[in-house]
Amino acid sequence: MPRVERKLNISASQELIFRIVDDDINYPKWNIVVNEATEL
Repeated sequence: MPRVERKLNISASQELIFRIVDDDINYPKWNIVVNEATEL
């Protein structure tokens, strides 16, 4: 998995990410991204 997503997490607020998770069809993919963000 490319690490580019990690840079996206740093630049985006967690609130925005969670809103995307709620609305996005690709929930499993975003869930992985959010899990990485919380580990940071």
